[in-house]
Amino acid sequence: MTDTNAPGFDDPLGMLRAAQQQILEHCTLLDELVARCTGQEIDNAARQSAQQISRCFSTSIALHHRDMESDLYPRLNRQSLKLAELVQGLKQDHKELATRWESISPTLRQLPTHGFSHEFAQAAKAFCEHYRAHINRERTEFLPFASSSLSQLQLREVGESMAERRGTRLA
Repeated sequence: MTDTNAPGFDDPLGMLRAAQQQILEHCTLLDELVARCTGQEIDNAARQSAQQISRCFSTSIALHHRDMESDLYPRLNRQSLKLAELVQGLKQDHKELATRWESISPTLRQLPTHGFSHEFAQAAKAFCEHYRAHINRERTEFLPFASSSLSQLQLREVGESMAERRGTRLA
């Protein structure tokens, strides 16, 4: 599903906010999938949802993390000690989220015939809760600072880097 009104590379912070929204939507989708399929047989609709979730977190969200770590964090890390601590915490979140994703993604890719185990349901819930808290920190603490601190030239550079990472160019 492609949003034709989605921000482009000329609005890199808007793109990052859109990616955050995509993450939240896929966490909700994962929550719903787990609730529907824990201890019950997995149907074709559930398989499609699992594939969609896997694609999102394995590709789009990995790019989102690289955008933040390669383009934004280095530009803002030295602004203040408080911001450096926030950046360090967000980077640590990315590592923990990647580890959590690695623990649940094999089950999503090769769905069990008879539904998800209680352990998987708990791990998926923890993954989504951690992501929601992380996004809240990005939205309320980091991105407002980035928005007020980065120059137009820096934002253009971020957009160009994000476009290049995706094999395209900023128009």
